[in-house]
Amino acid sequence: MARNRSLPFRRFGPLTLLLVIASFSFNPTTNAWADENSATVLRVVVTEIGPDGKSRFASDGEPGFSVRTSEASFMGDLWNIAGIPATTQSGTPPSAYQLEPERVGGTKFRVASIPPIDSTEPAHEKPTDAAPEDSEHGMHQTNTIDFVTIISGEVWLQLDDGAETLLKAGDTVVQRGTNHAWINRSNQPCVFSAVMVKAAE
Repeated sequence: MARNRSLPFRRFGPLTLLLVIASFSFNPTTNAWADENSATVLRVVVTEIGPDGKSRFASDGEPGFSVRTSEASFMGDLWNIAGIPATTQSGTPPSAYQLEPERVGGTKFRVASIPPIDSTEPAHEKPTDAAPEDSEHGMHQTNTIDFVTIISGEVWLQLDDGAETLLKAGDTVVQRGTNHAWINRSNQPCVFSAVMVKAAE
């Protein structure tokens, strides 16, 4: 079965991870991410510069770490850069969950899907070391600057003063270490990508 439609990944200006290209496939009949067998939700293509100085493909496959509990709920960590200084060849695919980069200047590339709040499917299963939720919608905060792009669907971004804004496909957010929650009040999952940059304390 051929792929239905490829979604381009947006660049993030000077923080663009030049050696990582994430390729996704979208099934418009179910609004769920799927590959030919509806099993793999994310495909990650990584490029590199070989010993001869020429560009080449380093890998092409699934994320190093991903969690999926239903068709509408998943999270994939695609690439980690430990910190700065970094070269174009820096970074590795993650092998375990980590809420945010460890070192100042470290970068994490993540894609996730948020199911509708009234979905009968199970909520996204958090790794055992995930941050605790302090509200019914999972209000949380990280010491990072996050560059977020909504890829499909829509979601409400709520801040701790109760203010909310609706984000739709193509919208972007610069999240500057604020306490926040993602609330999907639609009837379809919302897929978004985020580049998280560790800030100084």
